[in-house]
Amino acid sequence: MPSAMYFYPFNDKIIDSGIIGNVSAKFALHCVAPTLGKKKFAYLWKMGADNSTFAQYMGTMDRIYVLGHCGPGEDTLSTGIAGADFERSATELADLFHKHGLSKVSKTHIRIHACNSGQESAPNASNSFAEEFKKAMVTLGYTDVTIRGYKSGMGYYIIWREGECPWLSASDANNVVQFNPPLD
Repeated sequence: MPSAMYFYPFNDKIIDSGIIGNVSAKFALHCVAPTLGKKKFAYLWKMGADNSTFAQYMGTMDRIYVLGHCGPGEDTLSTGIAGADFERSATELADLFHKHGLSKVSKTHIRIHACNSGQESAPNASNSFAEEFKKAMVTLGYTDVTIRGYKSGMGYYIIWREGECPWLSASDANNVVQFNPPLD
C-alpha cells in the first residue's frame, strides 16, 4: 500500500508561511498535507541523530514531501526565517535521508515542496535545488529514487496541490521538473 510522509528537515520549529507570516512548523506541515488519505509527519527535532524513519518508503507509489522555501537556482532549502537551523543544502538533505534509514534500493518519489525548487537561476546557469539534491542522492548510492521540484510558486492543498494542477493559477504544463534515475 502506498505511503505518504510530510517531512520538515529543520530543528527550528517555526517557518514563514508565505501567507500569514511565521507559524509553527507543525501547523504549516498539516496545512500543506492533503486532507484526504493516510499520511505521516516527520519533524527533524523529534527524529534525533539517526533512526529508521524512512525505512518503509520503498515503492514507486510512495511519496515523501519535503517542506521548505527555495528560490531559482538556490543551493539551500530554508524555513524563510534566520535562526540556528534554518537552512539545508542539497547534500545535507541527502545525508538526512541516509541517516534516517532510506534504503539504497528505494524507488520512492521525493518531492521538494518549495517554490522554485526545480528552477535553475537562468538558462545554463546554476542548477535547481532539486537537481543538486538528486546528484547528492546519487553520490550516496540512491540511484532509483525520483526527485521532483517545481518551477513556480507552490501552495497549500485545495483539491489538488497548487503547482501540480493545471487549473490553478500557479500551474502550467511545464511547472513540474522530475529527475528520474539515472541523472546524466
